[in-house]
Amino acid sequence: NKGLKITTLSMQKKQLNEAISKLEIEAKDGRVLAMHFLGKAYFNLWKYPEAFAWFTAASKHGFWRSSNSKLTSGTTSSFSAAFR
Repeated sequence: NKGLKITTLSMQKKQLNEAISKLEIEAKDGRVLAMHFLGKAYFNLWKYPEAFAWFTAASKHGFWRSSNSKLTSGTTSSFSAAFR
């Protein structure tokens, strides 16, 4: 079964690299979710400096996610609630 596991891992790496090439186009156009998902893709490839750079870019462009974030009215944001 080692051969199957290696094939699966190489397929995952190939899929992540394909996703990265598509996401980079979107991220360079300023799309925040693309920046965030680029960070996740690089993180899963163990390319931590690249992941950190894209997570930082997404954050600077307004990406945020917090289960404890509240609106000024004291209610939980529907956006953050959807991603808990």
